[in-house]
Amino acid sequence: MDEKPKTLDYATREEREISQFDDFIVGLFVGRLRSKWFYLQAGYYALLGLFFWVIAIQFGPNLVNFHSLRRPDPIVFKQDVEMRCVPVVRAMKEFERDQGRLPNDLSELTPKYLKESEVWPGVWRGHFIHRGKWNEQITYDFTPGNEGWYVRGVFVNGRIPLPPVKLPPLTQPTTQSH
Repeated sequence: MDEKPKTLDYATREEREISQFDDFIVGLFVGRLRSKWFYLQAGYYALLGLFFWVIAIQFGPNLVNFHSLRRPDPIVFKQDVEMRCVPVVRAMKEFERDQGRLPNDLSELTPKYLKESEVWPGVWRGHFIHRGKWNEQITYDFTPGNEGWYVRGVFVNGRIPLPPVKLPPLTQPTTQSH
């Protein structure tokens, strides 16, 4: 029983020829990790990447779309709201005062509460929605305590700094009987 133990095939390391690609990859890092130039070069490329990200992702689209480095504020929509949206919301509130509910669509508001020239799409099941600049959604919240104008979209989100729509005092009785 003086047999020599046999070596298993999986235990031996398979020798393979080193390719030029392997030599290139090893050459990139072996010895270079101890070099200060490697770290300076890595820092330089990291700064270039950060600089590109700031210009291309943060400021570039704002400069192209809005001619400013910052995104616009909700105040940008003030004139659009005053001209196009306030008459419709006022008509919706008048309808609510007379009927006891908000209108389901624009057909309930015309011609009694709104003239045809003032009609803008956006009344649906008691909600007001208007598409403003850059396809941002302008809404009016009728909830007491939160009542006011809001803008939601890709570029701008927040409350538009305008007062809520108020109705003048009623001078004649409503058509609704109590």
